[in-house]
Amino acid sequence: MRTLALCTLLMLAGCGPKTPPPAKVPPPPALVATTPGPPGVLRVSHAWVKDSPDPTMQAAQRQAMDSLRGKVANGESFDAGFASLGVDPGPWHVATDETYPYEVVPVDARDLPVGTVSAVIVGDGGLHLFRIIQRPPEQ
Repeated sequence: MRTLALCTLLMLAGCGPKTPPPAKVPPPPALVATTPGPPGVLRVSHAWVKDSPDPTMQAAQRQAMDSLRGKVANGESFDAGFASLGVDPGPWHVATDETYPYEVVPVDARDLPVGTVSAVIVGDGGLHLFRIIQRPPEQ
């Protein structure tokens, strides 16, 4: 009886055996940061194709970028989507994890929710496509 009372007293005092809390599974890295975030450094996936002086090539590049956007929006990585396009990689830059200062990312992409694919953005010498991977934590 005395042992039962002592065990009960210890458990009530918080000294007895405890059930461990459930394990916390961190979210995937792409969903860690808050949206939208403060100015700072953004991690992004980014595709860029340099403007061509040839209007026919410009139209083909736009079509390829639109196709890449569709593939990425449907779950493909930037690299896999680009590889499936079968285009000359010469004028292209495709990366799945880069960092840029907030103010360098085009206005049309910098405040998108994490994971969202931007529209095709015209500017800075070509066509761009972004996906925000991570924002800096709020300060």
